Amino acid sequence: MSPVAQDFEQWRENVSTAFVPLDAVSTGPSSFQGTLVSSTLGALQLSEVTGREVDVRRTRATIRRSDPGLIKVGLQLTGCGTIVQNEREAVLHPGDFAVYDTSAPYDLHFAGDFEMFVVMFPRDALRIDSRDLTTVAARRIEGDHGVGALVSPFLFNLRRNAADGTLPTTPMLENAVLDLLCAALDDAAPHDAPGSTLLIEAKSLVESQLSDPTLSTASLAAHLHISTR
Repeated sequence: MSPVAQDFEQWRENVSTAFVPLDAVSTGPSSFQGTLVSSTLGALQLSEVTGREVDVRRTRATIRRSDPGLIKVGLQLTGCGTIVQNEREAVLHPGDFAVYDTSAPYDLHFAGDFEMFVVMFPRDALRIDSRDLTTVAARRIEGDHGVGALVSPFLFNLRRNAADGTLPTTPMLENAVLDLLCAALDDAAPHDAPGSTLLIEAKSLVESQLSDPTLSTASLAAHLHISTR
């Protein structure tokens, strides 16, 4: 069964209902048409979204309305999309994907016709800590490079099976999706960034407490919430 095209007001309402509360603005001169189809795989929600010339925003006001603590991964199917979060911008072309956190403001920009596959799931299902999530959010993961070249075709096939109604609903498949996404995010992360930030914090703390006779490796580690090693 083919998705039914919706006008802008229907599409905007359906997008906010299916995901989290969002603001959307049609930016094109032509009449808007879009679709939204969703299915589930365990705790994962799989959605295919189409539209044209639209800006979608998750603002602090919409976060206050509802913040269920969800993560979204957007795979660009056709067209071009831009995801902005944490002062970082990911420009996605077909095959590229990026992760974003619904608990923080973000913007989505689509300058033309587009199709996007969105995987949404609870924050605690993604096995990376908050520091790493902030580092990788809105970072373009190329569909033809590194681990992204393995994960992107997998997501394309996941979308096709979901659309065909042939998706096996097994916990092992759900876990495999999450494991692959974590591997892609780990590969895309600038691994020197967290360490560099932590080193700056540690140096600053030491300098501010040089006159404290109780300053030690153990006290420093406790303050930074890291191991003494």
